[in-house]
Amino acid sequence: MISKPPGGPKLYWHQDCFMWNDPRAYSDMPPMIFLMYYLDNTSRENGCLRLLPGTHRKRHDLHQTGVAHDRETKRFANPEDKRFKDFPGEIDVPVKAVDVVVGDARICYASWPAESLEKSGLNTYSYR
Repeated sequence: MISKPPGGPKLYWHQDCFMWNDPRAYSDMPPMIFLMYYLDNTSRENGCLRLLPGTHRKRHDLHQTGVAHDRETKRFANPEDKRFKDFPGEIDVPVKAVDVVVGDARICYASWPAESLEKSGLNTYSYR
């Protein structure tokens, strides 16, 4: 379970499927998908999901940022890191409690900081 408490920081841009040097990365069929089951309503104010459309099908500068879940990035140690920046074309994905988001694990995604008093929680699963 992933929980974002009130006042929680941004989640950095990353992808869950690192295969850009493998021919399967360019397949029409996703080599891996994710499923996010939301336990609470989300909005931009309490840290909803953000996506960069098209990054599951073509290279983006963010694909060169290294390991997605390293300690320094998780701690928000360097807010100037491009993994915390806003990008043209990004979209917000606000959801209601019990909604499910299914996505291609090659896509770059992040979340907004939790600036409201509302928490948000979800269960996330990956399938290959």
